[in-house]
Amino acid sequence: MAQKSKKTEEFISLTAETLGVVSYADYFTQTPLFTSLQIKNGGADAVTDLTLTVSNENGLLASSIKPIEEVPFESAVEVDLGNVLSPLYFVGLESVREEQIFVELKKDKQTLAVEKVTVTALPFDYWQGASGNAELLASFVRPKLADCARLQSEIGAQLKKWGVTSEINGYEGCDKNVVRQTAAALYACIRRYAFEREEADISRPVEAGAGVKLLAERRATPLEMALLVSACLENLGLHPVLVLGEKEITCGVWLYDNCFMDTVSDDLQRLGKYVADGINNLSCFDVNDLFSDKNVAYSTSESHFIQKLNAGGTYDKYVDIRRCRIAHLLPLPLRARSLKGYEILSEEDMSPDAAPKMLTEAKKLSLDGKQTKDKQWERRLLDLSLKNTLLSFSPEKMVLHVLSADPDSTLSALEERGEMTLAGATAAVAELARRKIFFGAAAEARNMRELIALEVSGGTLRTFSEEVVLNETVSRLIKRSKEADEESGTKILYLALGFLKWYSREDGKEKYAPLVLKPIALKKGKGGVGYAVASTDEEFSVNSTLLEFLKQEFNIDIRGLDGALQGLKISEILAMIRMEIVNMKDWEVFDDVYVAAFSFARYQMWQDLRRNMDVFSKNELISSLLNNRCEIKDVKDVEFKEDECPPTQTLMPLPADSSQWEAVALSQTGKTFVLHGPPGTGKSQTITNIIANALNDGKRVLFVAEKQAALSVVKKRLDGLGLGEFCLELHSNKTNKADVLQKLLSTLALAGAQENVSLSEKANSIQQLKNDLEEPLAALHKKRRLGVSVYEALLICLKNKNAPDIMNIESTFYDSLTKEKIESYENMMVQAAAAAKECGGVYNSPFSNVNLTEYSRDKRDAIYCSSEVVIAEIKHLKNYVALFLELYRQRISTLTRKKLEMLAEAASRTFTTTGMVMWILFGANCFSAVLIMTGIPSMLKVFITSLSLPPMLIVFFMMLTYFILGCFLEETTMLFITIPIYMPILSSFGMDPIWFGVLFMIAMQMAYITPPFGFSLFFMKSIAPKDITTVDIYKSVPPFIVIQLIAVLICMFVPQIVTFLPNLLYG
Repeated sequence: MAQKSKKTEEFISLTAETLGVVSYADYFTQTPLFTSLQIKNGGADAVTDLTLTVSNENGLLASSIKPIEEVPFESAVEVDLGNVLSPLYFVGLESVREEQIFVELKKDKQTLAVEKVTVTALPFDYWQGASGNAELLASFVRPKLADCARLQSEIGAQLKKWGVTSEINGYEGCDKNVVRQTAAALYACIRRYAFEREEADISRPVEAGAGVKLLAERRATPLEMALLVSACLENLGLHPVLVLGEKEITCGVWLYDNCFMDTVSDDLQRLGKYVADGINNLSCFDVNDLFSDKNVAYSTSESHFIQKLNAGGTYDKYVDIRRCRIAHLLPLPLRARSLKGYEILSEEDMSPDAAPKMLTEAKKLSLDGKQTKDKQWERRLLDLSLKNTLLSFSPEKMVLHVLSADPDSTLSALEERGEMTLAGATAAVAELARRKIFFGAAAEARNMRELIALEVSGGTLRTFSEEVVLNETVSRLIKRSKEADEESGTKILYLALGFLKWYSREDGKEKYAPLVLKPIALKKGKGGVGYAVASTDEEFSVNSTLLEFLKQEFNIDIRGLDGALQGLKISEILAMIRMEIVNMKDWEVFDDVYVAAFSFARYQMWQDLRRNMDVFSKNELISSLLNNRCEIKDVKDVEFKEDECPPTQTLMPLPADSSQWEAVALSQTGKTFVLHGPPGTGKSQTITNIIANALNDGKRVLFVAEKQAALSVVKKRLDGLGLGEFCLELHSNKTNKADVLQKLLSTLALAGAQENVSLSEKANSIQQLKNDLEEPLAALHKKRRLGVSVYEALLICLKNKNAPDIMNIESTFYDSLTKEKIESYENMMVQAAAAAKECGGVYNSPFSNVNLTEYSRDKRDAIYCSSEVVIAEIKHLKNYVALFLELYRQRISTLTRKKLEMLAEAASRTFTTTGMVMWILFGANCFSAVLIMTGIPSMLKVFITSLSLPPMLIVFFMMLTYFILGCFLEETTMLFITIPIYMPILSSFGMDPIWFGVLFMIAMQMAYITPPFGFSLFFMKSIAPKDITTVDIYKSVPPFIVIQLIAVLICMFVPQIVTFLPNLLYG
């Protein structure tokens, strides 16, 4: 084994060539570090499973480990590592350094070859010099610098001073003279700052971007001055040109909107023609004239440049900044110090005028149960297996990867033009395809954005496939689409925009699923050359299969997105999905674009449902299901009685009970109904009878079942009846066109062999048998004298066989019974039961000792008055208990001599007060009894009614007496004294006692606050501060008396205020 490894080492060699000098600009412009990296195998056998590692001890490189599958025998393999430079290294680098790069090739942890390369690393803002890459100078032209904005305002003022009224807006609306005057104004403005010249050798690496504040420092090298002028010109919307030689550098500007074909050129003869008088395409001047040691005008400086150019030896090349921008040599970001070291600032970060990007609006995408019925049906038809390409997309099988900077621009161009030519990969695109970047390639291709836009505007849609592969793939896709269209009428070609990378729970492998699908068509290009992709009238849609799959498998509910696409861009849809999967580990959304064919099981049903729902919804049954309400016009139940229908009307080739017969008969009417029953109740038998009757009536039947077993059972029963020849089975996957055609021919051949069978004799026999069975049944169910049949009477007896005998009824009672009498007795029993339920049973009833046999309004009023007295006494008792509890809270349980004396004193006062109240009550009661015995109330009633006074006036005088008595007496006492007198009077007027009771209570409240003996006034004096006298309390009372008086008057003249609620509750 050791000999074999040693032999492999002898034949494997590694060669590496790199850039001699590297800087942040090389990383920023994606310049590969290795110009050549080869693995050579001089042996007779191929070497497989190698690992190539590139490293640097100081962090110059990002860690790069690349597997090499195979190096064929006697051959060399070129390895492309791409851009492996680390930006963090250059951000922190302060001086020029030599770095060692190690390239190591291993196999099974055995080192086969090692190569060491030395490169020079430059600090962040260094340029390689005139001997290096000249076009990198364009990256050091930064038009967003603060100095450029400052000079722009000064240039405008200078132009106005010269009488130039045009606004500075690039080349728009300007001729060459205005552009030249703008450059001259910039020249004049910089001259005012009197810059000191600093020397710098541009033939070797030199600092080119550190002077970001030149106007403040007023010192610069010719290189920094040329870069500042170029940045200012570009900031004004003009196209600068840098001209340089081995020792000197200067700049100029295009006088009209144009650029050279190359980023860097050494054709000085052409440059001389463009600046010559009469052509005037360019205006260049000598940057050295801008320093304080010179004092020349702009025109003179132009002459100085032309003299040096014509003399030769000073300049040898020029860099067109505009052409560099088209080639994506963009301005370098700035390096700025922060709390954690250095940070990088892009152009947007440097510009204070840059508006922030709009945030993608987070919409609610879950359905929350609001999904419509038709959408639910559509989703149930979707194929959620991983064999479905809508869930597991393969980017290598019969698909076209479209070169797209972003999906929005691609879709917009296709919809605007309607048709675009498909083109094969260019050399740059083929390089991406060779690296097999199936997803995320859109990000890799963004540096070609302007070139892609240029091709799209010309009607070309470029792919990652070579021309031969492109033509073969499109041809196959067209053929497959044609077959699907002919066989099922379905369209399967789509433009897939955006993909979701997700991981399967079954095997943990990554999967890719398209997100947005736009229907397209593929066809031959114009003139029969090449192929083209055409947009269709259908709008793009989201991948419904994926949305349903994510809900079921991962509980990610974004199904609401399917109905919220109106007005959304593709990028916005992708952003919404990114927000929804943000918590899913390693999941990612890519914005790649593919042309592919997508199909899934039950596609025809899904498409039919989606396209024709408007037609389906016109059906009454489907409309009812969609809207969750019955929209079937004829909803009356149709009752069928088997005994009343002739046997020839509904055929029963298989036995059926009455409910099954009714279902078969109902099916003949064409009504919609549901036949439900558990297993084993004869549903298959009933379906067979329904199909047999439909065939007998000349109808067609479509029988659909969830399981094939159900179809097989019914088919077997139909075969047993001899009807199998009339059935066409379409459920089997093995069914083909030939079998279907043969079955149709054999069924049609039966038309000539039809037999005329008479069923009348058999029908008469069945009818006679039914009549014989019907007579005893009719007698059993015939209604009798008491309104029930014999059958119903038996059921009643059985139901009440255990009822107790609580009454002894003579037999003669039943002889006189009729249906009407029974109903009357039942109603009486119901009323008695209701009364017993409300008042309780007769035994131990609280009303058992009440000898009241009649009930009247007067009795009710008397009971109400007595109840009011009881309630008042209960209130007094409640107050006494409260006083006792208050005394108990004063910890009377811990008895002392002082507390016993206080308790005795309180008890004495209580007994005195209680005795006084009781004597008052006793006296009032006696007074009331004497009045009643003497008949005075009746006499007063007759007297007052004879006065013919208005009832309200009488009530008013009653209230006035209460007001006066309330100043001296307690309410219970007044009640005993006045009620015997007032109640007969009120009853004679037909007034409501409840209303009068409310008036009484309001009058009492008013009396309690009426001087001089209002009870409430003394209570307030007892709790008021000492500085408040009784007179003060009397003075404060009148407003409240007025309010109470108004309340009494309102309740008197608007009695409904008082009686509304009692009438509502008690009637």
